[in-house]
Amino acid sequence: MDHFARLGLPAALDVEPASLDRAYFALQLQWHPARFVAKPAAERARASAEAAALNDAYRTLKDPLGRAVYLAELSGVELPGDGKAME
Repeated sequence: MDHFARLGLPAALDVEPASLDRAYFALQLQWHPARFVAKPAAERARASAEAAALNDAYRTLKDPLGRAVYLAELSGVELPGDGKAME
C-alpha cells in the first residue's frame, strides 16, 4: 500500500498539512502498539508493523521534497542518486 492510500489521502504534490496530521494521528491512535500489549503475538506484531508503516508514510509526506521524490517514484520516474541532491 502506498503512503497516500495508507493515510487515506489523494496522491498529490500539494497536501494540506492539517489533513495529513489528522489522518496520521487518528490512525496512530488506532494502531499504537501500546493498545495491543495484552493481545496475542500476531496482533502485537501487526500493530507494530502498521505503526512503523504509518510513521514512515507520515515522515515522507510531511516533507515537501520527500513527498515530491515519493510521487516521482510512484509514477515510475527514475531520479539520479537519492533524488535529494544535485549531482
